[in-house]
Amino acid sequence: MIAAPTLLIWADEDFALGRELAEGMERYFSGPFEIRHIPDCSHWVPEERPDLVNSWLLEFLAGPGR
Repeated sequence: MIAAPTLLIWADEDFALGRELAEGMERYFSGPFEIRHIPDCSHWVPEERPDLVNSWLLEFLAGPGR
């Protein structure tokens, strides 16, 4: 079990790692877990949607207790 707070950012149109791979991952986490999907984005998430990814990361890192 992963106890660390975790944010998973997943591209819905990833040709290498399909969305189904992210489904059901909650069972591996005992700590806070959140998954956020980006529509119309392929495998290269930080390159394709840098503003969104950066804002989500900053929000997550500044979250409660951090």
